[in-house]
Amino acid sequence: ERDRASCVRFFQFSLVHPAALVLFVIMGVVLVAVDLSDASQEAVKFAASLLKEDDELRIVYCFEPLRSYVGPDFTHMPSDEQQIKWKESEQNDLNKFVLASVLKTLACKFEAFLLPGDPRAEIPRLAKEWNAKMIVCASHGKGLVKRMVLGSVSASLVQHSEVPVVVVRAHSS
Repeated sequence: ERDRASCVRFFQFSLVHPAALVLFVIMGVVLVAVDLSDASQEAVKFAASLLKEDDELRIVYCFEPLRSYVGPDFTHMPSDEQQIKWKESEQNDLNKFVLASVLKTLACKFEAFLLPGDPRAEIPRLAKEWNAKMIVCASHGKGLVKRMVLGSVSASLVQHSEVPVVVVRAHSS
């Protein structure tokens, strides 16, 4: 049986095909990091396919709160009301995402969480706090240059998470 560290190293070097997980028994909490994209839908479906009745799927969407901007000729500070409306809008988008997913046919428990902040920091923190057995996220298949400029949440999760991370490759359309 693999220990946790070797599982992380195993998942770190390749995108995992579902057949590679046959021996990896999941029991407990599985955290799925989503960005509300079609690729994230595939990650949710993949995670759901692994779970049993006693398991729990926790979908986490991290969003950036509105920021203040200051320039030479302008200042913009979002009001509390604007922040609340922004959060409500993000919550509505998450609710639509959950309703559109396969979750309505699941036998296991599931819950969706909306959190302010950077997913690169929040997802590993929550996985540790919740004692998650696995993190599942999607890869958008960006090229090397886009990953270097924009960053890659999935690459960051693989490198910094203390639990195994499965990266589900998005199907090209």
